[in-house]
Amino acid sequence: MTGTSVIIGAQYGDEGKGKITDVLAADADVVARFQGGNNAGHTVVVGNTEHSLHLVPSGILREDVTAVLGNGTVIDPVALVEEIEGLQADDALSGELVVADNAHVVFPHHRELDAAHEEGEDAIGTTKRGIGPTYASKMSRFNARIGDLVRSGPDGGTMERALRGLERRCKAEGVEAPSRDEIREWFDSWRDTLAPHIDNASARLLDAAEGDQTLVLEGAQGSLLDIDHGTYPFVTSSSTTAGGAATGTGLPPTAIDEVVGIAKAYVSRVGDGPFPTELDDEVADHLVEVGNEYGTTTGRRRRVGWLDLVSLRWTARVNGFTSLALTNVDVLEGLDEVKVCTAYELDGERRTRPPPSASQLAEAQPVLEAIEGTFADAGEADAFRELPPGAQNLVERVEEAIDVPVDIVSNGPHRRDTIDRT
Repeated sequence: MTGTSVIIGAQYGDEGKGKITDVLAADADVVARFQGGNNAGHTVVVGNTEHSLHLVPSGILREDVTAVLGNGTVIDPVALVEEIEGLQADDALSGELVVADNAHVVFPHHRELDAAHEEGEDAIGTTKRGIGPTYASKMSRFNARIGDLVRSGPDGGTMERALRGLERRCKAEGVEAPSRDEIREWFDSWRDTLAPHIDNASARLLDAAEGDQTLVLEGAQGSLLDIDHGTYPFVTSSSTTAGGAATGTGLPPTAIDEVVGIAKAYVSRVGDGPFPTELDDEVADHLVEVGNEYGTTTGRRRRVGWLDLVSLRWTARVNGFTSLALTNVDVLEGLDEVKVCTAYELDGERRTRPPPSASQLAEAQPVLEAIEGTFADAGEADAFRELPPGAQNLVERVEEAIDVPVDIVSNGPHRRDTIDRT
């Protein structure tokens, strides 16, 4: 792998992006997150240790890799300090960590506003981490960038302007705002730890790209949760598709050489929203328990269903996938039958692309196709030819459906459980 690669979730998140990013980071100089916050949850297994990363890029677990939190991310500074300290305790903070000077800050007010919204009748099932309210403050132009906040200090104009806006928002929403003394204590709890990591991340990334270094840009959540292209309003608050990699890092689109989509061999979703292939039976229980389908961030049981080739074909087109990594193939071991969705029945018509609205998608009925062959011992294979017939047929069916090569097959949680087909 050379040049700049973008890693994109092709479904509703939790596709295994953390593991694939970690695998690709073995050849990378820089790994950068370009959107989202600590609402993400990426699990990477190194040796016998499982690392749950929420904000720090997965590449941090590789030596000599610079990990960057780009300007498109939103930073909960207390959560970031906790994550850094956890990695240090595990002796796993291998590379340099850079936080974009112009990344926006998640204030305590944002978490309170998020939690209050999720208790109301318009709840959509967020992680309550304050991510949506932070992006709203950013777009309303009264939030604070982390570099400005550190330089200005707890009594400076940057803090004052942000607090005025946040206190107005809390009052309007009927939410009690933290006191100024509490905010000072909050600021003091993270400033000295994070200040050395804050830098002009866009300049660092541009220098790396122009210096022929290898970059991996790591997305969070999934394409079907994109603020514009996802199942609105049941989406996240940032651009999770490949276009967000440019705006969220400061790299030009022409710097991107490949876009790698990540999809599970089935589908999972956390929170509310339409899910045409959702299952609620013994197969669902199998996928949840064998696949450990519980949220890394929330601990909630994920909703699960058959692989949806209709939506996968759509996200491949929207992102311009140059290749796909198919993960969790081993989880299908033990099922009597494995199916995929090839079309939707909606309003008396058979459709091969998703409808534009979430309300329409909620009415869609999946047209299912069985995959021939067994998946027994899928987790034991070290090469594609060693995969059982069902797994090989699934990979080939995916390639046929989306017209994108499946270059990577992941058949287990460890780095070694990765089949490279290139």
